[in-house]
Amino acid sequence: MKFKRPSASDNEGPQLAPMIDIFFLTLIFFMVASVYSQFERNISIIVPKAASGEDNSRYPGEVIINVDKDGKFSINNSEKSISEIDTILADISSYYTGQPVIIRCDGDSAFSNYVKVFDLCKNHSIENVRIATLGESE
Repeated sequence: MKFKRPSASDNEGPQLAPMIDIFFLTLIFFMVASVYSQFERNISIIVPKAASGEDNSRYPGEVIINVDKDGKFSINNSEKSISEIDTILADISSYYTGQPVIIRCDGDSAFSNYVKVFDLCKNHSIENVRIATLGESE
């Protein structure tokens, strides 16, 4: 029986295929994670709790309008005036009829701020409007 002796040519170094697989799996993970991180969550806004509050499913392309406790409005982490929000909602409603809008109003904010945004949605025939709340258990 003849056994083959290990030679210098058998030791070719580390295998690259598993390293490339790990690299691409990590790349895919961060690409997917970045898509989910685009859902806007302004952590300075504390939405009120509601007994019927639930975590609804998210829709692609939904517009999230944040209203902080000082009455400042923002979309996509940039502060907007009420007239700018009116223009944005007018453009959106002209292109997309069933566009979902989520109003995240701080619990300490004046109710009139919520009414302003809701009124703009109604004026532009946007009917898919939701109010962000927390459930009682959260």
